[in-house]
Amino acid sequence: KMHDRPLGAPGLIERLVRLAMNQVVIYCDDSSSMEDGGLFDIQGDVVEKMAQIPGQLRFRNNNVPVEVRFINSYVTIRAYKDKDVRDAWRHVRPRGGNKIGTGLRTKILAPFVFDALRQNGRLDRPLLVNVFTDYCPDAEARDTFKEAIVECKQMLHIRGYRPTHVLFTISSVTNDQSARQFLDELQSDPKISDVVCSTSDRLKFKYNKVQSSEDELHRWLLQSMTTPIMRLEG
Repeated sequence: KMHDRPLGAPGLIERLVRLAMNQVVIYCDDSSSMEDGGLFDIQGDVVEKMAQIPGQLRFRNNNVPVEVRFINSYVTIRAYKDKDVRDAWRHVRPRGGNKIGTGLRTKILAPFVFDALRQNGRLDRPLLVNVFTDYCPDAEARDTFKEAIVECKQMLHIRGYRPTHVLFTISSVTNDQSARQFLDELQSDPKISDVVCSTSDRLKFKYNKVQSSEDELHRWLLQSMTTPIMRLEG
């Protein structure tokens, strides 16, 4: 029974229902800064837990995987269950700079939005992109990420979709000031602020605080993932 599960409280069920209607993509930071302090492994644990959540309300014949992509690695993960993340995560190690905007466009927006609209003329469901970053872009122009989102909004408009059909939630991994400033810039930019939600939680510290309680961990992740969706409802 749903009410017997950690996410079975009425307010959380509403979030689950909204989440289950979306194609969830998790965009992970595998730049070299993630080697420090076990950050990449912490991110992997979090993504593994996130992959469990959307499927809790989906029926077998409507089981859509959580898609996982990386800034630098070309490894792709289609997670129907947490084990899919665990098995694939070990094939990726942090390396290189942070080209978060380039990867967003080529690995997420191109296949899931641009190509889908050009080839099929439609999107099967709304797209929710959950982004993690430990640092501001250091291997591309600073506005590359923003411009990719602007391009996405323009494409959606041309094809008759609302710009909010594709939403983004962005979280910093640590307390890095440059990353925080970058996220604040994105959320306050009037060109994209309607589709971008920057969370206040720092992944490393919040995870360390709640990891001992499976229920609290799942509640936190569900609330973080659905913040932009619920903001629309409000």
